[in-house]
Amino acid sequence: MGDAGEGNYALLSGAGVDGGVVLAGRCSSRGESSSIRLRRFFLQRYDLEGAVTAVYAEKNTVCDFDDPCFVEGDELQPFQWAWDVGADGRVYAAGGRDDYELTVYGPDGEPEVVVYRMAAQR
Repeated sequence: MGDAGEGNYALLSGAGVDGGVVLAGRCSSRGESSSIRLRRFFLQRYDLEGAVTAVYAEKNTVCDFDDPCFVEGDELQPFQWAWDVGADGRVYAAGGRDDYELTVYGPDGEPEVVVYRMAAQR
């Protein structure tokens, strides 16, 4: 990701351990140039040594400070904040922003069930 002295950073939005699973929602950001930031939002499983063993959800965004535009859907990812780990090692994570979506991941990291309902348009 790069050195913090270069303006790079990582944010931990939450972490949990249950059923032998270490899980974290994070955002990492690194500079591509003086005005471009590449950001990666993700929800990952780790082993006890800190190695990534599964990636459940991720989204990559580009932030151009020479042409600023705030898009809430690019900056706030539901899977980064709304998740839980069951005692059996299953992971439950929110999906889409504008609809009701919950994905259940098996202990192996693969999706088992997606519960989805379209939200009413306002």
